[in-house]
Amino acid sequence: MLVVTNYPNVPIATTNAATDSARTDSQQRPPIIPPQQATKGHEERAFNPQHERTAEHTQTQAKLRESVQQKQQGQSQQEQSGRESSQEKQKQQQALNLKQLLSQRAPLKRSDIKVAGQPSSAQDKPENQHPMPNETLQFYQAFGARIQAFYLQRTEPNNQPELLITA
Repeated sequence: MLVVTNYPNVPIATTNAATDSARTDSQQRPPIIPPQQATKGHEERAFNPQHERTAEHTQTQAKLRESVQQKQQGQSQQEQSGRESSQEKQKQQQALNLKQLLSQRAPLKRSDIKVAGQPSSAQDKPENQHPMPNETLQFYQAFGARIQAFYLQRTEPNNQPELLITA
């Protein structure tokens, strides 16, 4: 767009840098070529049961592997069975001894449990023993009043001097 002015030597630019760069890009961009027609894919191969894996085939392979492993384990188990039988007998005897010990004892009570390093002085003290048995009710009321006064003194804000209002 051109603007005509009274001053022929002074050009006035009326373009935007963004629109100019878009215009030059669109002029320089190569044309879009339409896509080629798709070619025909490979044909499906014919069904050949020899090359197919079926569920039966995998099951038979698994059974073969298991039988081979069982044979190998059978040989090693025969060697270990002599050792394990003596160990099992010992474990059974220990379990029987433990059962006999447990059947002879009565179940545990809370009083049976004792903390190491702490003397069993809980039985020596009476439960209702008061720390200050000789004090009267008036003593406790005065004590409570002193505590209340202390906390009221600590929690109430200090009185600020009022601001002088000048007219």
